[in-house]
Amino acid sequence: MTQNWGDGQPGGYQNYGGLPMAPVDTSQPHVPRPGVVVSAAVLAFVQSGFTALTALTALTTLVMIFVATQRTGSQGVLAQGIWITQAISVAALISGGVLLLTGKNRAVLVAGNALHLTLSMLWIIVAVRLPGVDLDPEDPSGAKGGLVLIAVVFSVLPVISLIQAGLQSVGTWLRYQRGRY
Repeated sequence: MTQNWGDGQPGGYQNYGGLPMAPVDTSQPHVPRPGVVVSAAVLAFVQSGFTALTALTALTTLVMIFVATQRTGSQGVLAQGIWITQAISVAALISGGVLLLTGKNRAVLVAGNALHLTLSMLWIIVAVRLPGVDLDPEDPSGAKGGLVLIAVVFSVLPVISLIQAGLQSVGTWLRYQRGRY
C-alpha cells in the first residue's frame, strides 16, 4: 500500500524549489528534553563559576596569609585539600552539566553536587573550629558567622540542581536518549 503525499512532500508541505524534504522518521518516539534538565545543568554551570571565583580568591588569600605568618603543617594541608576539592568540584559540575544536557548520564552531575555539598559542610566545620574566634549567636556578623553563612548560601544551588537531576522525568528522558525505553 502506498501513501498519497499529494505533491510528493510529507504532511502536505509545498516545496518551491530546492531538494525534496526527507520523510519523517516515526520508528522512534520523540521525547522532548524536560526543562529541569536545562535548569539543573545551568545551575551547575553557575555554581561552578561561583566556586571557581571563590577558590581562586581563597587560594590567593591563603597563600598570602601562610607566607606572611609562615604557617605550615596541618593548616597548610587542610587549606590545600579544600582548594583541590573545590577544583575537582568545579570540573565535575561543568562536565556533569554538559553530560546531562547531551543526554549521556546524570551521575557526574550528581557526584559534583554531592561533592560540593560535602565541601560546604567542610567549610562550616572549619568555621566553627576556627581558633581564636568565637561564634557568638548574638553577633553572627563575625568571621565565623560570615563563613557559615557563605557555606550555607553556596549549598543552595547544588541542592536544587541535585533535586532536579534526580527527578523521574529526567531519568525517563535519559533512557529515551540512550535508546533504553
